[in-house]
Amino acid sequence: MEKIRESAGWESVFLRACESYENESISRVLNNIFEDIQFPVKNFSGKRVVIKPNLVRKMDIAAAGTTNPVVVEEVAKICIRLGAESVTIAESPAGVYTDSSIRASYRVGKMDLAAENSGANLNYDLSAKRLPSSGEDKNRTFNIITPIADADVVINICKLKTHNLTGISGAVKNFFGVIPGTEKLEMHALYPNLSDFSSMICDLCKTVCDRATVINVMDAVIAMEGNGPTNGKPKKLGFVGVSCDPFALDLVASAVIGMDELSSICDAARKKGYLTQTLDDINVVGDPYQNFICEDFVLPDSSDKNHSGITILSKVFGGKLMESLRPRPVINKDKCIGCGECMRSCPAKTIVIKNKVAYIKKADCIKCFCCQELCPKDAVKVKKNPILKLVNL
Repeated sequence: MEKIRESAGWESVFLRACESYENESISRVLNNIFEDIQFPVKNFSGKRVVIKPNLVRKMDIAAAGTTNPVVVEEVAKICIRLGAESVTIAESPAGVYTDSSIRASYRVGKMDLAAENSGANLNYDLSAKRLPSSGEDKNRTFNIITPIADADVVINICKLKTHNLTGISGAVKNFFGVIPGTEKLEMHALYPNLSDFSSMICDLCKTVCDRATVINVMDAVIAMEGNGPTNGKPKKLGFVGVSCDPFALDLVASAVIGMDELSSICDAARKKGYLTQTLDDINVVGDPYQNFICEDFVLPDSSDKNHSGITILSKVFGGKLMESLRPRPVINKDKCIGCGECMRSCPAKTIVIKNKVAYIKKADCIKCFCCQELCPKDAVKVKKNPILKLVNL
């Protein structure tokens, strides 16, 4: 992150109201924000710029689970106008990381049109590079897709969503997409504990930020509420956010949707010292974040509405009791078609298909919700432990 701390806007969060995904509206808002940030042109001139959207899985953009292509298109145009040597759109969605799968994701997410309309390139390089972590565990390394590892500038364009595992999917969580394909499942298996997983995500984010100039753009014109990151519902919030500090941007976004005390990402970032500001300390430029607070934003079924009761449980046995009581995924047999996508996406290999219906072995489940995230029929629901229901009364 030292590469961009020289900018006066490093720790600021820039918010602008935006009512639609029309090119003219998005272009005006983004250009206003980039003028506010006042980055020197040298930050782009002659540099390799990589735009990293959220293409979690193949899904219609109207579902609001992926970054809107117009935002990507207009950001790419700005980078090209500022003299970037090259602008490449690169992402590694969930599932296998192959030429055919990435082409399908680009097509369904309309990133092919964003590239065509802006003059940007689409990445088809499936290689990766292992990089040392910037986190406390110096023995840890991350295998990161090559375009991100080699970039001079990374534009991290996330979609604001709820998330059944981490509470929120924003700027920080979007960096999980730099891990190649099914290696993400391996990461879930390596870090089955929620706090450990969230801590790892924060380290991954910081690792990328320490290697390149990173600008985080949040697509919150239409967000996703409920059981995100893929099975929630579209919810209009009407703004675009930008910050060089992904942790600060996520904290502001969490306050907007009522997740400020329930995001494991923000909690981990604060514990690791990556998030040192309180919400009141963050310099919000443009429109006040209070303008966008949504009182009726639907939180994921796994969230704990009554945080005080959960806080008490989280202190019992060093947090191990709370971990054992966390909500878990269950199969809705009426919706399940036995396609096996959940079985293939399960890091713990705890799902089997019997008589064309999926079954989860409860004892082996690590409660990562990958099955829910990738189920094409929304056939995975959240079941809460009765004790958690009691403390949420």
